[in-house]
Amino acid sequence: MGDLGRFYMARATLDPELAARYWRAVEVLATDGDALVENAVAASLIEWFACGEPSEQEALWAAAGDLGPRTLAIARYLDDL
Repeated sequence: MGDLGRFYMARATLDPELAARYWRAVEVLATDGDALVENAVAASLIEWFACGEPSEQEALWAAAGDLGPRTLAIARYLDDL
């Protein structure tokens, strides 16, 4: 999941279309994956952004409009911790 986060920071932050596709794929994983996949998305990927460097945190919240309902709920939960 860290590699996916680093990919986003290196490539998708520069390409709005890629960023939107990225977050759509993450939403599918978070909603349709089995329990292990859902946990990996929440506890590894979204947490990587939400608890990471300031630039990673900013990237997550800048993408809030592209996050699906499940992904956004995870991000908001982590932000409240």
